[in-house]
Amino acid sequence: MSQGRLTRAVRHPATWIALAVLAGAVVLAIKLIHSHPACKEIYARDRSPDGRFEVVVCRLPGGAAMPGQGDDAPGLARLVRVQTDEILEEKQLPIVGSYSHPLWNADSVEIVGFTRWDLPP
Repeated sequence: MSQGRLTRAVRHPATWIALAVLAGAVVLAIKLIHSHPACKEIYARDRSPDGRFEVVVCRLPGGAAMPGQGDDAPGLARLVRVQTDEILEEKQLPIVGSYSHPLWNADSVEIVGFTRWDLPP
């Protein structure tokens, strides 16, 4: 591309509009990748004995289920700090029905056969 054509392209309003749309799409994609899915349907909640933390299991939207197959839906298990509602850990569950109540220890929580998370101070 010659210098003259490049200069005209940069000065053309459509070029700037296209660049702005592209930049907006990149920002939106980054936000979607790093955002937490909404926890609209809670399957289970288990609070730690000291009340500081909670394991929240959410059923994820999507996929049609036949009657009686609600427990076959995918989901998320989250470790949440109760006081601030901050999500400390998160892991996908292939089937929410496979969730078993956690075992709380002084410094960790374990969902047997699935994951173990260290608890912050």
